[in-house]
Amino acid sequence: MRSRLSRYAVVVLFVTAALSVSVSWNRASAAMAQAPEGVSFALDWIVYGKHALFYPAIDLGIYKKNGLSVNMVRGFGSGDTIQKVDQKTFQFGFADLASLVILRAKGAKVVEVGMIHHLMPHAILFLKDSGIKTPKDLEGRTFSTPAGNAVWVLLPAFAKAAGFDHAKIQHIPADVPASRAALLAGRVAAVGVFWPEYPPVAIEAKKLGKEVGYFKYSDYGLDLYANGIIVHEGLVREKPDLVRTFVGATFEGIRWALNNPKKAFEMYMKHNPEQDSEKAWGEWTTGMDMFGDVAKKAKRPLQLAWMDPAKVKRTIEVIGDLYKLESPVKPEEVYTNKFAERLRP
Repeated sequence: MRSRLSRYAVVVLFVTAALSVSVSWNRASAAMAQAPEGVSFALDWIVYGKHALFYPAIDLGIYKKNGLSVNMVRGFGSGDTIQKVDQKTFQFGFADLASLVILRAKGAKVVEVGMIHHLMPHAILFLKDSGIKTPKDLEGRTFSTPAGNAVWVLLPAFAKAAGFDHAKIQHIPADVPASRAALLAGRVAAVGVFWPEYPPVAIEAKKLGKEVGYFKYSDYGLDLYANGIIVHEGLVREKPDLVRTFVGATFEGIRWALNNPKKAFEMYMKHNPEQDSEKAWGEWTTGMDMFGDVAKKAKRPLQLAWMDPAKVKRTIEVIGDLYKLESPVKPEEVYTNKFAERLRP
């Protein structure tokens, strides 16, 4: 009898210990599951109004509910962002496809995984009293953009479409504040910008009693992809679930921003209170234009991210015609739709 009781006590103690270990393990696992994974995300340029579309994913806790803690920082041009993603300094980036094609030909192992600028945002601004009325009037003039700027990269394509000789333009590299100041002061004839940058320049010009004119690349028949979400191809292979989660959460936030533009802008200003709200609002509203009719056609968030294979191919062909690529670039090397959802006409 004592022997049976002794064995029974041992069994009880063993089961109790096992349950205790199991509970502790489950608690530890739950804590690990709840700890968000840190993710780095570099933008294409300085933080300005068009980037309001990224803030709902942060402020509404969309990233958090998907187990992510995203550190979003400013960029220094698409070329720089692509190189840093290629060097794995950042896991994700926001950059121009044309710039990616050129750098891919140089060996960069980076791919687009979700498109945002379905319409080309590239534009040229000038003062209307400068005598510039048509793109051909740019010949013999000074033109300022940051070095490696996407507008400058695609200037030959715009020149071909608009009928002028880009080789007759004098390029003066300068950062954004310097180039804008030079334009308003009359020190350069034109500057290259993304369309969402037009409103603040127009506001500043108006204060000086001047008016800004513009040429938008998309108005001259150029239908190419521009900025989207980029990652290193190694991350796609090694951590596809992380890429899928980030893309899904990001475009969930973008969809919400497009449906709630004023609220998204309020979130943006909360994070960037030092910015001029009038200028930032102009940057945001023109930034939404870059989705084109995709914003109306998309029924679900990931349909916003989908890239038309024919348009990707056309973008690569245009860049290949304009630049002597160091090696051939195939469409499948610069983009993937595996994390997006097909958008049908």
